[in-house]
Amino acid sequence: MKSAFYILLFTVILFTNCRRDFQAKPRGYFKIDLPVHDYKIFDSVDCPFTFKIPTYSEMVPDRETGAERWWMNLVFPKLNAILHLSYKPIKNDSSLNKAIEDCHKLTYKHISKAEDIIENEITNNFGASGILYELNGETASGLNFYVTDSTHHFLRGALYFNAKTVPDSLAPALDFLKKDIAILIGSLKWR
Repeated sequence: MKSAFYILLFTVILFTNCRRDFQAKPRGYFKIDLPVHDYKIFDSVDCPFTFKIPTYSEMVPDRETGAERWWMNLVFPKLNAILHLSYKPIKNDSSLNKAIEDCHKLTYKHISKAEDIIENEITNNFGASGILYELNGETASGLNFYVTDSTHHFLRGALYFNAKTVPDSLAPALDFLKKDIAILIGSLKWR
Protein backbone atom coordinates (compact mmCIF):
# COMPACT_ATOMS: atom_id res chain seq x y z
CA MET A 1 0.00 0.00 0.00
CA LYS A 2 2.81 2.32 0.91
CA SER A 3 4.56 1.72 -2.43
CA ALA A 4 1.33 2.39 -4.36
CA PHE A 5 1.02 5.71 -2.51
CA TYR A 6 4.56 6.72 -3.54
CA ILE A 7 3.95 5.72 -7.16
CA LEU A 8 0.73 7.76 -7.22
CA LEU A 9 2.48 10.74 -5.57
CA PHE A 10 5.38 10.54 -8.05
CA THR A 11 2.94 10.41 -11.01
CA VAL A 12 0.97 13.42 -9.74
CA ILE A 13 4.16 15.44 -9.21
CA LEU A 14 5.50 14.43 -12.63
CA PHE A 15 2.38 15.54 -14.50
CA THR A 16 1.72 18.70 -12.53
CA ASN A 17 5.27 20.01 -13.07
CA CYS A 18 5.26 19.58 -16.84
CA ARG A 19 4.71 22.90 -18.56
CA ARG A 20 3.35 22.93 -22.07
CA ASP A 21 4.66 26.44 -22.87
CA PHE A 22 8.33 25.43 -22.70
CA GLN A 23 10.62 27.37 -25.02
CA ALA A 24 14.28 26.67 -25.61
CA LYS A 25 16.57 29.58 -24.91
CA PRO A 26 18.22 31.05 -28.01
CA ARG A 27 21.89 30.35 -28.43
CA GLY A 28 24.07 33.10 -27.01
CA TYR A 29 27.23 34.58 -28.47
CA PHE A 30 30.19 36.28 -26.89
CA LYS A 31 29.94 40.02 -26.56
CA ILE A 32 32.22 41.84 -28.97
CA ASP A 33 33.94 44.90 -27.53
CA LEU A 34 34.17 47.20 -30.52
CA PRO A 35 36.93 49.82 -30.52
CA VAL A 36 36.29 53.52 -31.08
CA HIS A 37 36.50 54.49 -34.77
CA ASP A 38 39.83 56.26 -35.27
CA TYR A 39 41.87 56.53 -38.47
CA LYS A 40 45.37 57.12 -39.80
CA ILE A 41 46.68 57.59 -43.34
CA PHE A 42 48.13 54.57 -45.11
CA ASP A 43 50.82 56.00 -47.38
CA SER A 44 53.48 53.51 -48.40
CA VAL A 45 56.43 54.47 -50.59
CA ASP A 46 55.74 53.81 -54.30
CA CYS A 47 52.21 52.58 -53.56
CA PRO A 48 49.84 53.76 -56.32
CA PHE A 49 47.21 54.90 -53.79
CA THR A 50 46.69 56.25 -50.28
CA PHE A 51 43.69 56.05 -47.97
CA LYS A 52 42.66 56.13 -44.32
CA ILE A 53 42.74 52.92 -42.33
CA PRO A 54 41.61 52.26 -38.75
CA THR A 55 44.24 52.66 -36.02
CA TYR A 56 43.19 49.25 -34.66
CA SER A 57 44.12 47.53 -37.93
CA GLU A 58 47.40 46.47 -39.48
CA MET A 59 48.34 46.52 -43.17
CA VAL A 60 50.42 43.50 -44.20
CA PRO A 61 51.62 42.39 -47.65
CA ASP A 62 49.82 39.41 -49.20
CA ARG A 63 52.34 36.54 -49.12
CA GLU A 64 50.11 33.95 -50.80
CA THR A 65 51.38 32.15 -53.89
CA GLY A 66 50.39 34.13 -56.96
CA ALA A 67 49.98 37.41 -55.08
CA GLU A 68 50.95 40.42 -57.14
CA ARG A 69 52.68 43.61 -56.15
CA TRP A 70 50.41 45.89 -54.10
CA TRP A 71 48.15 43.06 -53.00
CA MET A 72 47.78 43.42 -49.26
CA ASN A 73 45.63 42.51 -46.29
CA LEU A 74 44.14 44.93 -43.81
CA VAL A 75 44.00 42.81 -40.66
CA PHE A 76 41.60 43.53 -37.77
CA PRO A 77 43.05 41.34 -34.96
CA LYS A 78 40.43 42.12 -32.31
CA LEU A 79 37.58 41.36 -34.71
CA ASN A 80 39.27 38.33 -36.28
CA ALA A 81 38.71 39.79 -39.75
CA ILE A 82 40.76 40.51 -42.87
CA LEU A 83 40.08 42.88 -45.74
CA HIS A 84 41.92 41.44 -48.76
CA LEU A 85 42.97 44.23 -51.13
CA SER A 86 44.08 43.56 -54.71
CA TYR A 87 45.43 46.39 -56.87
CA LYS A 88 45.79 46.12 -60.65
CA PRO A 89 47.14 48.77 -63.00
CA ILE A 90 44.79 49.40 -65.93
CA LYS A 91 46.41 49.51 -69.37
CA ASN A 92 43.36 49.66 -71.65
CA ASP A 93 39.60 49.09 -71.77
CA SER A 94 39.96 45.31 -72.04
CA SER A 95 42.10 45.09 -68.87
CA LEU A 96 39.53 47.25 -67.03
CA ASN A 97 36.66 45.07 -68.27
CA LYS A 98 38.52 41.89 -67.27
CA ALA A 99 39.22 43.26 -63.77
CA ILE A 100 35.55 44.22 -63.29
CA GLU A 101 34.39 40.85 -64.63
CA ASP A 102 36.80 38.98 -62.32
CA CYS A 103 35.52 40.94 -59.31
CA HIS A 104 31.92 40.21 -60.28
CA LYS A 105 32.67 36.47 -60.70
CA LEU A 106 34.52 36.25 -57.37
CA THR A 107 31.65 37.98 -55.59
CA TYR A 108 28.96 35.82 -57.17
CA LYS A 109 30.80 32.60 -56.26
CA HIS A 110 29.04 33.11 -52.91
CA ILE A 111 25.58 32.96 -54.50
CA SER A 112 24.93 29.39 -53.28
CA LYS A 113 25.11 30.55 -49.63
CA ALA A 114 23.90 34.12 -50.08
CA GLU A 115 20.31 35.02 -49.37
CA ASP A 116 20.83 38.27 -51.24
CA ILE A 117 23.60 40.24 -52.94
CA ILE A 118 23.01 43.98 -53.03
CA GLU A 119 25.02 46.09 -55.48
CA ASN A 120 25.53 49.77 -54.66
CA GLU A 121 27.34 52.26 -56.86
CA ILE A 122 30.06 54.14 -55.00
CA THR A 123 32.09 57.26 -55.76
CA ASN A 124 34.42 59.50 -53.85
CA ASN A 125 35.64 63.08 -54.30
CA PHE A 126 39.05 61.98 -55.60
CA GLY A 127 38.11 60.31 -58.89
CA ALA A 128 37.30 56.78 -57.70
CA SER A 129 34.06 54.99 -58.50
CA GLY A 130 32.86 51.41 -58.49
CA ILE A 131 30.48 48.91 -56.92
CA LEU A 132 30.02 47.82 -53.30
CA TYR A 133 28.53 44.33 -52.93
CA GLU A 134 26.76 43.50 -49.66
CA LEU A 135 26.31 39.76 -49.27
CA ASN A 136 23.57 38.65 -46.87
CA GLY A 137 23.35 35.12 -45.51
CA GLU A 138 25.88 32.51 -44.45
CA THR A 139 28.53 33.60 -46.94
CA ALA A 140 32.27 33.46 -46.35
CA SER A 141 32.54 37.14 -47.27
CA GLY A 142 30.01 39.73 -46.17
CA LEU A 143 31.34 42.60 -48.24
CA ASN A 144 33.15 42.99 -51.57
CA PHE A 145 33.93 46.09 -53.60
CA TYR A 146 35.94 47.51 -56.41
CA VAL A 147 36.94 51.08 -57.18
CA THR A 148 38.65 52.43 -60.26
CA ASP A 149 39.45 55.65 -62.09
CA SER A 150 38.59 53.81 -65.35
CA THR A 151 41.94 54.66 -66.96
CA HIS A 152 44.92 53.67 -64.77
CA HIS A 153 43.91 52.15 -61.43
CA PHE A 154 41.73 49.31 -60.12
CA LEU A 155 41.40 48.23 -56.47
CA ARG A 156 39.30 45.28 -55.27
CA GLY A 157 38.45 44.46 -51.66
CA ALA A 158 36.87 41.43 -49.97
CA LEU A 159 36.12 41.22 -46.24
CA TYR A 160 36.41 37.85 -44.51
CA PHE A 161 36.00 36.78 -40.89
CA ASN A 162 38.11 33.95 -39.50
CA ALA A 163 35.04 32.42 -37.88
CA LYS A 164 32.01 30.31 -38.69
CA THR A 165 29.66 32.37 -40.82
CA VAL A 166 26.64 32.85 -38.61
CA PRO A 167 25.01 36.11 -39.77
CA ASP A 168 23.43 37.00 -36.41
CA SER A 169 26.68 36.66 -34.50
CA LEU A 170 28.82 38.48 -37.09
CA ALA A 171 26.32 41.29 -37.74
CA PRO A 172 27.69 43.74 -35.11
CA ALA A 173 31.28 43.33 -36.33
CA LEU A 174 30.24 43.50 -40.00
CA ASP A 175 28.21 46.67 -39.45
CA PHE A 176 31.14 48.16 -37.55
CA LEU A 177 33.61 47.35 -40.34
CA LYS A 178 31.27 48.69 -43.04
CA LYS A 179 31.91 52.18 -41.65
CA ASP A 180 35.68 51.60 -41.77
CA ILE A 181 35.48 50.41 -45.37
CA ALA A 182 33.33 53.42 -46.30
CA ILE A 183 36.04 55.71 -44.82
CA LEU A 184 38.73 53.79 -46.72
CA ILE A 185 36.88 54.15 -50.03
CA GLY A 186 35.93 57.77 -49.36
CA SER A 187 39.53 58.75 -48.64
CA LEU A 188 41.13 56.76 -51.49
CA LYS A 189 43.43 58.89 -53.66
CA TRP A 190 45.26 57.63 -56.73
CA ARG A 191 48.86 58.62 -57.49
